[in-house]
Amino acid sequence: MSSTVRFSVVDGTFSIDAGENDIRAIYDESNSAINFFCCYKQDMSFYDKKLQSFAARHGIASASTS
Repeated sequence: MSSTVRFSVVDGTFSIDAGENDIRAIYDESNSAINFFCCYKQDMSFYDKKLQSFAARHGIASASTS
């Protein structure tokens, strides 16, 4: 049996960093894409590298806009 755990926040975003509040994910259903938004500009490079690495390991197409 498979289950999905989602941490939906009131504004429709998903908390993906264990409550740190540094990055949020928003699922764009019309484009079947997940967009990520950093709360702090200084964290963008850190999270971009993490997300790009994750995508490469799992064969997921990704693009960076930072």
